[in-house]
Amino acid sequence: MPKVLEIGSGVMLDNADELVLDSFIFQDKLILISNVGDKKFPGQRFLDVYDAKTLEYGKSYPLPDLNDALPDEGFAYARDLIGILFEDMIGIFKP
Repeated sequence: MPKVLEIGSGVMLDNADELVLDSFIFQDKLILISNVGDKKFPGQRFLDVYDAKTLEYGKSYPLPDLNDALPDEGFAYARDLIGILFEDMIGIFKP
């Protein structure tokens, strides 16, 4: 049986990879950078978009692997752009 840890009001498997790496608000949307992937994009992280008020899922974008670095933090860069931090660079994306 896997060991389950209580974290805040949720639970997580012990020694499991982080599912959500970062989150931020962008244009009334809740944006998550997650490790939950897709078979079509193995090893890539995703930018998941939710409505910030209703928490309804909107869509997901696979994030590129730039110079062998995976994205690990995001932020609202400008009115219609998102900044994503990679190991040694910042990627600017328009969702």
